[in-house]
Amino acid sequence: MQNDLASYFLGVSQDFKYFAFSVTVLIFNKDATKIVRIVRKEACNCRFAPADKRGNIPCVLFADWRNEQLPEHYERIPLLSVSAPFADLQSRLHANTKDRKFAVVTRIPTPDYCYYPIPYYAALFKGRWYDIKRLIAVAKEAKLRNAAPIKYHIEVAQKYWETIFRAEGITDKAEMQKRVNTEKQRIIDFLTGAENSGKVWFSMFYVSPDGQEQHDVVINKIENSKEGGDWETDIQEAINMVCFTMRVHSNLVGSVPDKAQTNNSGSDKSELFPEWHTSQTAELYKPHSFNNQKDAAGYWW
Repeated sequence: MQNDLASYFLGVSQDFKYFAFSVTVLIFNKDATKIVRIVRKEACNCRFAPADKRGNIPCVLFADWRNEQLPEHYERIPLLSVSAPFADLQSRLHANTKDRKFAVVTRIPTPDYCYYPIPYYAALFKGRWYDIKRLIAVAKEAKLRNAAPIKYHIEVAQKYWETIFRAEGITDKAEMQKRVNTEKQRIIDFLTGAENSGKVWFSMFYVSPDGQEQHDVVINKIENSKEGGDWETDIQEAINMVCFTMRVHSNLVGSVPDKAQTNNSGSDKSELFPEWHTSQTAELYKPHSFNNQKDAAGYWW
């Protein structure tokens, strides 16, 4: 009752998922007659001491390995036998050991059993799929950062400015440049902004003797709606590989978050979701009857 078992079980599940093993520490009272605390040690901060000649690992080292470098600050926890932890504990207590803290290691059986279990998703790194997915994100970021988001290309003939200067009587070069900047800003203000939607631009043109049209001002709209979408199929492939190695069906999580995808219905999700969920949930919320009796510790049951 004095242990946070909910956090313990959730933490152990995370260790199993990402490291394929978990470390549980059993803390006894002074007389070594009962377990008073059960603690989970994060697998990412646990290291196994070198094994002896028989292959037995004597203890588990626990520390913040990124920041702590002093050996005297490492926590050394005696490790019970991986194959028979309860028998090992009994033999140690019968031998009147002074230790009151013991580590128990639980491993997920993997094909390549070694000193540290290798989780299944390690294939992402050995098969380079993690690097491929990362490079796609880097390439998209580089393209979005370096590509100029140009929406319009405006072509202005030189005689257009000469006509404005002659009509307004501008002869000074500084005033000419100022008038050019003002006219450019006027065109930009006309084209941009939600309030300018639907407006019409009139431009003069004439036909040269060889039959070609000569425009004073030409506005060309640049199509950039698909900017950064060059790797859509590669992204789908990489994400599906990640879901596959993590033992998750891609259709359960919607691996490609796009409104055009057809994997968002509820029928396929219900078929793919494990059947035990329904039965376990029903059992969890099933009404229980109480006998209105107390045990030796004073708790109702």
